[in-house]
Amino acid sequence: MKQKQSRKRFMVDLGKERFAWLLRQRGIPFWDEDSLESRIKIREGKRPDFYAEPQRQPPILVEVEGLQAIRSRFLAVDPVQNLKRLRGPVELAAKQLRPYRVLGIPMIVVVDNARRVGVSLAEIDLIQLLGVTEIRVPIDLTTGAKAGRAHLHHGRTQILSPTRRQYISAVAVSFPKRGFEYIDRLEQERPMHVRVLHNPYAQVPLPLSVFSDPEDEHIRLVEGRWVDLQTSQCV
Repeated sequence: MKQKQSRKRFMVDLGKERFAWLLRQRGIPFWDEDSLESRIKIREGKRPDFYAEPQRQPPILVEVEGLQAIRSRFLAVDPVQNLKRLRGPVELAAKQLRPYRVLGIPMIVVVDNARRVGVSLAEIDLIQLLGVTEIRVPIDLTTGAKAGRAHLHHGRTQILSPTRRQYISAVAVSFPKRGFEYIDRLEQERPMHVRVLHNPYAQVPLPLSVFSDPEDEHIRLVEGRWVDLQTSQCV
């Protein structure tokens, strides 16, 4: 009976447990939501999941949201539909962190898809959090000819923007490392890594060195282009 109760609790906190694995594997001291008072003052009754102190870096505050099962098991191909499935967890996590923006430390939303629901978390999908990506090309209306360089534009449905949630430093996704994705028992710890979308509008940026494992991925806006810093390729 105790074993069944333990597994049920693990399934509820699956995303949090997986991120705790990552913090322990990196040797980063952390305090969970039940012990936050030893490090920070609780604000507005909100209890973020983790307060962590990376070595030689500012402390970070983290809220983890696991993607929940949805009616469709099929992956959303349309980026707008995929964003609809992703935005709820991100907005919910951001709401938990909002009262702590006065601390002036990096704050991270972590999305976990251990249940493998139909949401894509590829680089291009995370970028949509800043608005559905559009490629715009200036056209000369008199000749129909191209009148300038194509450029990236983030359109509607912005979750992160110059006026929205600038207190969020980054949105990260936690994954098992390559070769450890498929292990029968979900509760069995495995090596973890992260994919990090850095918010270009963040009031407090997240230092790259906080997550510096060779398999960690960092996506940043560089000179108007989204770049995967691991490969130096544009996304």
